[in-house]
This record gives sequence, structure tokens and C-alpha cells, in this order.
Amino acid sequence: MKNYFLWGLLALLLAIFLVVYFLKLGGTLAVKPGEKTPSTMATAAKTGEAVAPVAIPTSAKVIILYQAGEEDSDVQAAIARDLVDEGYNRASIRLVNVAADPQMVEYYDATVFPTLVFISTSGKVYKKQTGVLEKQQLINLVESMLKN
Repeated sequence: MKNYFLWGLLALLLAIFLVVYFLKLGGTLAVKPGEKTPSTMATAAKTGEAVAPVAIPTSAKVIILYQAGEEDSDVQAAIARDLVDEGYNRASIRLVNVAADPQMVEYYDATVFPTLVFISTSGKVYKKQTGVLEKQQLINLVESMLKN
């Protein structure tokens, strides 16, 4: 009985470690710029030419501070979820319910919801936008941020 308990505890600790490690990566398992992946190496081996993988700027972020139950906030959250569901990966999109995480409201000095905070690959706030952004407007802002 004691051995089963120890093995179960070990499995639980391993699972917790893996979840924490994954979250520290920003929730994405992306290819680093210039890193070769098995698929790109296989393509290069077949064709005899070097193939560079597509670099995805994983450190660009869009943080959406929203107030659940408030119409505009719920609309913005739905737009963000649609983008993620469609596989949009040019920036990491994070929804933050302000009731559950009031520290983020203070940190980004948000007074109106939804508030979208665009954080560039350098880690600096590129733009802070209040109100609902349509899907294409959000994409355009991310692309503009990535060009700068």
C-alpha cells in the first residue's frame, strides 16, 4: 500500500512540474528562429537543399482585459477565442477576466473594458487600446507591431 502511495505522489509531482514548465514557455511549443525541425530536415534531405523553418515570434503578446458579463467585453473575448480557434499564431493571445485577476488592471492602469494591451517581442507595451476591435483590426495591429 505504501509503494502505491509513493508512486502516485511521484506521478502527481511530475504532472505538476510539466504543467508549470509548459506555462513558463508561454503556453506555446513553438520553433525558435533558425531551429531545424524534423520535418524541415527531412524535406532538406529529400531535395538536397537547405530549408529554413518559418520563425513565429512567440514572445509578441496581446493581453485582453475584459469584464465577463459586460456586452462589449464578451464580444471582444469571443473574437479573441475565434482567432485562437482558427489557429492564429502571430502573437500569443491571453484573455484576463478582471474580476479574477484585479492585479492586471492595476498593472496596466485599465479603467475601461475591454482593454487590449499589445506587447512587442522586446517586451515593451506597443499600444494600449480600449473598446472592441474587430478580428481584422486586431490582426492588423499585431502585424503593425511585428513590423516595428
